[in-house]
Amino acid sequence: MSQRVFRRGGSCLLEVLIAATLVALGVLAVLRAWLVARDQARHAHTRAVLSSLNASLTVYRCEWGCTPPGSNADMVVVLTTRGSMGICFSMTGKKVNDKGELLDAWGTPFMYVGDSKRQTKRWRLYSFGPNQKDDLGEGDDVTVR
Repeated sequence: MSQRVFRRGGSCLLEVLIAATLVALGVLAVLRAWLVARDQARHAHTRAVLSSLNASLTVYRCEWGCTPPGSNADMVVVLTTRGSMGICFSMTGKKVNDKGELLDAWGTPFMYVGDSKRQTKRWRLYSFGPNQKDDLGEGDDVTVR
């Protein structure tokens, strides 16, 4: 007599493990692509804000012959105040902390250093970047020239 092997409907354990592995690899690939896209979007947003700030600071310098003195918060006040001193920098879509400092896409205040003596027309403006540490405008810091 010959024996017949009947296979029941369903999957064996090996097939289930292979399918689960393929699904996990697909999820990892999508997650990695999403993380890369999010990081690129943060860089692009930060560069756009820096460009807008640089343009506003240039207008301010042309009108007043100097840069706004002080820190990030002082710069935000000067550039957003309507009237004779303000350039009307738009804060739409931008984040500010409780100290009034403008934040980059990583939630860190932009580094702004203006001329406190109002003698020069220069300023330093950059983001600390993804590592949120001050590399003095180098390394992963985001700058716009």
